[in-house]
Amino acid sequence: MKKTNDMDPAFWPEEEPQTFMVETEDGTEHLATIISVVTIDGIEYAIYSIENSRDPQLTDVLASYVLKDEDGYDTLADIDDPEDKRKVYNFIAELVYGKFD
Repeated sequence: MKKTNDMDPAFWPEEEPQTFMVETEDGTEHLATIISVVTIDGIEYAIYSIENSRDPQLTDVLASYVLKDEDGYDTLADIDDPEDKRKVYNFIAELVYGKFD
């Protein structure tokens, strides 16, 4: 599996983190913060965090496809392919826990 990311601190911007609003499956809107944009096997994903709705001391990490709209702007879309979900989950697990399936 080929993967690239911008997690190396040398590539981190000096500016404020990028934030946006995201609607979760239950219809609730949350302020999300981009953690990284990664490419895994040629597919681009945004990995981002939101505050956990049950415990504000916890953070949920989510991911979406990064797609271009008709004007060339980046948009996010749900990851619907089970294999893509597995790849992104494994990537995040490697970052968080230091292991990869």
